Amino acid sequence: FMLKSYTEGTGASFDANPNYYRKDDKNNNEQVPYIAGLDVKIITDRATLRTAFQSKQLDVYTAANVDEANELKAGSNYTVVRDPVNTFIAFTMNPTKDPWKDDRIRLAATHALNRQEFIDRVYSGEAKANGLVHWPQGAAALSESELEELQGYDPQKSRDLIKAATGQDTVKVKIMWPAESAIEEHSLHLPIFLEQMKAAGFEVEADAQPFGAWLDNYTNKTYDASLSLNQIYEYPEFNLDFQHSEGPARNNIYTVGVGVLYPEIDKAIDDVKATTDPEEFIKAIHDVQKLIYSKGPTFLPIVSPYSFTMYQERVKNIPKGLGASALFVNTWWLEG
Repeated sequence: FMLKSYTEGTGASFDANPNYYRKDDKNNNEQVPYIAGLDVKIITDRATLRTAFQSKQLDVYTAANVDEANELKAGSNYTVVRDPVNTFIAFTMNPTKDPWKDDRIRLAATHALNRQEFIDRVYSGEAKANGLVHWPQGAAALSESELEELQGYDPQKSRDLIKAATGQDTVKVKIMWPAESAIEEHSLHLPIFLEQMKAAGFEVEADAQPFGAWLDNYTNKTYDASLSLNQIYEYPEFNLDFQHSEGPARNNIYTVGVGVLYPEIDKAIDDVKATTDPEEFIKAIHDVQKLIYSKGPTFLPIVSPYSFTMYQERVKNIPKGLGASALFVNTWWLEG
């Protein structure tokens, strides 16, 4: 598609590129895309967005959750696509700061998280627990049984680790987060997270910050710990870089991974990226995750949910199971 027009804050229009090189080999090599153009509307209010979809001003709408999807689908002919979401809320610890320098404190946080509670309370059961590589990454993620062994919810174990590390029953920690953020259900995660940390022996000094201030501190690593928003990650190596001493962008911003304490973890992460055989890659990425767990991870993805994207009945050949990559599939078409 080619950009035809753009109005800031309102939307944009795209026309099909007449010189696009691809053809549909499933349909007698017909030229794609099949649609003549796209009109993109910027609507920030969810209620307005929903009304526009129901009145057929929009062809696509992503429901807030499964409950809204079921409500909208009742009595309608919408197509609903249930796809894994390649994003998550995560807990980030800075291993250059006390008390997170101590492996036992990071492991205490690892066992403090009851991911099933997030799944049930935030997503009405439509999510799965994440390990260090989030579950939508398929075979690259560890199995549920492995995760139960490595990061299983056990607040008493957390308290025992805190006692061993500090000689005290609890430990004081300062945790920042973006205040009043509903992005990725962050505001729903927060009270659950704080309850669980308290039950595991963490005395949390709350450091809620305006979004801009939080982002600046997160970018510059000027924090002890953070309940953090994250973007869409569609390949597993990126998750591992959160555990690397140079951070996820490999330019020393956002996080300091456990690799700063254990250089062998940095090497293992780099070695995974140099592995090209698919079977060897899966084994290597599993092994490096287990190594990180043994030392105490610094970055803990919590859960990744399913999304529920709804389409008008006239939209056909809808791509599924591709995440954001579905935006690049161009053989869908409109009926009528």
